Amino acid sequence: MAENRGARQLSTRGAARLRAAELAEHFEAAATLRRKLAADVLVAQVELEEFAAETERRAAKLLADAEQRVARLREERAGQAAAKQAGLDALVVEMLDTDVPAKEAAERLGMTVAEVRLAKKNHDAAAAAAAAHANPLLPHVMSPFELAAAAPGGSATVPSQQDGESAEQDLVVTDGPGSAAV
Repeated sequence: MAENRGARQLSTRGAARLRAAELAEHFEAAATLRRKLAADVLVAQVELEEFAAETERRAAKLLADAEQRVARLREERAGQAAAKQAGLDALVVEMLDTDVPAKEAAERLGMTVAEVRLAKKNHDAAAAAAAAHANPLLPHVMSPFELAAAAPGGSATVPSQQDGESAEQDLVVTDGPGSAAV
């Protein structure tokens, strides 16, 4: 019987060793899988960060391109808007040329009196600029501020302004900057 017991112990020990070896192999396989998964997770995180950075770079480029397109559009449309505003100003002046007072013209046009006056002022200024540009031989009337800026020493005021009189008395007609007064 002792032999049986010894054989049984050996087989139990062998079975235990075999079971321990199987468990060790299972634990080693699980540990290897965990290391592989951890490495895969780290790679995936780096790829995700790079992907997000690339997305931001592309988005920034698209935004920059869009901002340039918007700026070009606004610049182009500003010229068109100025032309449309000049047309509107001309129509307001036409209304005023029918001997309608500014207040009545404003009421008829759905504008304020200030808007009507500004339209007339802008139209008159544009007409004067167009006339001066069309014929450069016409004399140029310098404002008191242009006179002060052109004067030697760069005085910011016109002498009559210092005395409290109107600056309109000091207007000088010249053929251009640096020419003699007429």
